[in-house]
Amino acid sequence: MDALTGKGRGILLRLPHFFDPEQAGPLLLDVVDAFGRGLERAEGDLYEVLRSHHVETAENEAAGGYTAPLEKRGDLDKILSLYLEVLGGTSHLVKVSPAFTPRSIDARRLAAALAEPDSSHPLRPYLRRRFARRTWELVLAFRVERTRITDAEVRAGLVMELLLERSPVASYIVPRLAEETRALLGRHRGGAEVDPRLAAALRRDLNDRVLPDPGLYRALWPWWEERALPEAARALRAGIFGAFLRGRLAAPDPTEAERALPDARRGALAADLAGADPAPVPAGDDLRRLNRLLLETAWAWDPAARPWGLRPRGIPLLALPRGAPAAGPVRAVREALVAELNRLLDDPGLAAPERFPELAEELPALRRRFRGQTAWLNRVLLEAAFPRSIERSYKPYRERLLGLIQVLRRGASTPRGILDIVAANLGIVGDGPEVEAARALIQVQEFDPRQKAFFEGQVGFWDVFAITSDNPGASAPRVQVTVLDQDGIELANLRLRDERTDHAVLYPGRLRAGDELLLEGGGVLLNGVAPPKALLGTVPELPRGTSRWKLDADVVVFGAEAGAERGVPVGRFDMPVGATFDGAALAPEGPIAKVEVFSYRHTPGVFKVVIPWNIPGFTDKFDAEDHPRQQILPLVNRVKAAGVQALVAYREVFAETHDVDEALRLKVSGRLLAEAHDAADDYRFFSRQTAAEDQGQQDALVVNGVFDYTTFDSLNTFA
Repeated sequence: MDALTGKGRGILLRLPHFFDPEQAGPLLLDVVDAFGRGLERAEGDLYEVLRSHHVETAENEAAGGYTAPLEKRGDLDKILSLYLEVLGGTSHLVKVSPAFTPRSIDARRLAAALAEPDSSHPLRPYLRRRFARRTWELVLAFRVERTRITDAEVRAGLVMELLLERSPVASYIVPRLAEETRALLGRHRGGAEVDPRLAAALRRDLNDRVLPDPGLYRALWPWWEERALPEAARALRAGIFGAFLRGRLAAPDPTEAERALPDARRGALAADLAGADPAPVPAGDDLRRLNRLLLETAWAWDPAARPWGLRPRGIPLLALPRGAPAAGPVRAVREALVAELNRLLDDPGLAAPERFPELAEELPALRRRFRGQTAWLNRVLLEAAFPRSIERSYKPYRERLLGLIQVLRRGASTPRGILDIVAANLGIVGDGPEVEAARALIQVQEFDPRQKAFFEGQVGFWDVFAITSDNPGASAPRVQVTVLDQDGIELANLRLRDERTDHAVLYPGRLRAGDELLLEGGGVLLNGVAPPKALLGTVPELPRGTSRWKLDADVVVFGAEAGAERGVPVGRFDMPVGATFDGAALAPEGPIAKVEVFSYRHTPGVFKVVIPWNIPGFTDKFDAEDHPRQQILPLVNRVKAAGVQALVAYREVFAETHDVDEALRLKVSGRLLAEAHDAADDYRFFSRQTAAEDQGQQDALVVNGVFDYTTFDSLNTFA
């Protein structure tokens, strides 16, 4: 009877009341058991069918894509074919990559699972041997048990700190101790010895009452922000108390304590909040880690001033801050685990039956399915070993499908809809800071703005030149002024003025022949470098239609008659006393500068979607050979309005870092010197170059390089 399934027992319970199962023969029980097991399997199949009709629970293992024959489609493929009928379908099934990304794992759970005793799972001893030593140190340091206050840390100095309430932290903690603990604390009379009962009570209350207390940071947050918190504490407090801190920073009437927070600290806090990794709700272990780090900051060990202080336990970061290199000096648990798991994907010795006893019967079939695909076989095995810590490989496909369905229901023929459908196709769906930051990288540029020269010509003093803009509204121009050679004349205080609005911009510096001045908004570049003198005013806007501008400047006068060299307005004779008529500045004949006015021309009926080529955590989940990028343009063309042209552009920034070391070594010696002197000077400087390229892509990546001009220095004097 113990071996019978639930269905088998249910059948026996439905027999007449006078039937005694104990007196029935084994044949009847075997028949009922076989029939009950069949019902169990049928119910399980029915349950799987029901799950396969919902995107959130459908699976897609070993599927051939929604364009494959029906018998080779997975559940998600079948749902996708239904919902994308209106789009005409896409050309390929996007194949996800077996590689792990930071979003593929729940680092908190995985680290906790790996830190369990090796006897809890036969795979753990193998992973312990395969992982790097530094990774295991991070995992063990991340355990919540590392936060606990030990008996050795409850010293006489800590007792006196609490008894006298010498700090705001102590004043906050004492009222929250147990009544019995406070009574023992009040009977403490100083000295190096601590009553064992008081030490045990303090240790218990600090571990059970203070470490899980969410008020330790909230009640004293300005005080904490004035301290140099460890990087792990900053990340934890931003993830746990993000909503609370954003509300405090945006409070219209801050308290005196909040107002006392320096602007630099407020700026650093805002930056931490922008890149925070949200903590679970409730925070649980993360709150204990944060409070331990806070206590280590407030009661930092100091051999002279605070010998009883708490020594740091080295609680590591969960994840690196955004933009930080994964191989940098600061390592984090999530990035370390991702690197180790990706190394395991190529391990041919991982798939052994003794390491995965729960898959012993299925392992031969898995080997046949993934023959020659070691990475995929190992990925499936690791998912089965840690089902709550490692996401299923087809989850990005499910996220894309959910996002596309939601966009189609809302309507995708709007700028917001286009942005949403592109983001959903790349797996950028849901909520959270990482998702919002990734979605913000995608831009929809309406009317396809393209740079155009609205004016190009040579201009002299007081010349009025006309600029005609065919844009539907006002646009911000970019003006380039190149000074021409006029018998050695130099210019100062160059000014451009709109005749109609009298809006002017002036550069208060000095210009020589050949200098190139670039003006845009309120910024200025002189020969490609920001000059020491800032621009006065801003460049006038280009209105729709024709506007008339005038160029003006001062001439730099040299010589004793005019005093020290200075800028003199052209054509003015009201010079200071002592000046002569011959010393006045006269306008040179002919043009003095070449003026080019650029802006962006808007093309009606055209829009462009600009997408980063790589969005970490999202685009790296997919197979590079069959990536969602290939489907974006067909999808956009299906949902855009009729008569509108859609363009898709990808953006990638390539950065190079060059280290140049120069060393000057001098050795001074001589027969009159009693000793030799070695002087070593080490000159180090850092040079960084950046380049931006426009890349157009449809089915293949095409890299176009455009060079404006190239000059060569030649030693041939006859050239």
